[in-house]
Amino acid sequence: MMESSNNNTQMSFSTYSPPKIKHDLKESNKSTSQSTSPIKYKDPNGIEMFYLMQNKKNAIKEIEIINNRINQLVKTEEKAKKRIEIAQKKSEKIAKAKERHALDLKDKDLQKEIRKIEEEEIRKKSKEDKIRRVNNIKSYQEMILRERQISAKEIKEKSKEYDALHKHYKSVVEQQKNEKKINRYTEAANHKKQKGEKKVNYNQQLKEEYEKKIAAEKAAHLELLSKKKELEKYESEVINRLAHTEQTQIEALKNLEAVAKVSLFQLGFRP
Repeated sequence: MMESSNNNTQMSFSTYSPPKIKHDLKESNKSTSQSTSPIKYKDPNGIEMFYLMQNKKNAIKEIEIINNRINQLVKTEEKAKKRIEIAQKKSEKIAKAKERHALDLKDKDLQKEIRKIEEEEIRKKSKEDKIRRVNNIKSYQEMILRERQISAKEIKEKSKEYDALHKHYKSVVEQQKNEKKINRYTEAANHKKQKGEKKVNYNQQLKEEYEKKIAAEKAAHLELLSKKKELEKYESEVINRLAHTEQTQIEALKNLEAVAKVSLFQLGFRP
């Protein structure tokens, strides 16, 4: 049953492939540099596109962080599986050796003394394992907390930059409006009418193109958020499996110690 469980776990890891987001990030950066600069288009609504692109970048970065955590958990689980397999093999070898030499054990008093020492070693080893597991969990929690603190700090700094850029953008737009107003008063009536018609057509075309780009970017952003949720769900599943695997590892080590009647350290087994 344990081998079947291990095979199923290996199949699940071999078939999993984290979503590829590097290509999307390059395309997003290319689109941002070529078509979403709010200053370049001189449109008051362009700032919405600017903030949308920044949200998209943040989502991509968070997905990369989650991928790194999942890879670390997978490596830890694989190590635990190897230790379980080694413990099981040693348990089988020791059990066979005990059967061959069972008739040679005559000194019962010596066996009792050895058993007491082994029990003391097992209790000591169990206590050390418990402390190590607690420290590992605490270390992992601290790592997640540090990552979140760093992300929050970066978001705060970026927000300040966005505010400054937004103010500059508004001043540029206001200045351009004033310049256009002065030019309209200095131009002839016919030229004014002709220019007004061209401007209306251009603004309408620009508005339509901008709305299409906004819709496309929003759809891409929603897709990234969906990928992020899937990765967070998978991360939770890996953590649960890792907890189950560590429990199985502890049981295998206890079984090995019980069969060997000596400590793992004396057997040459390094946890």
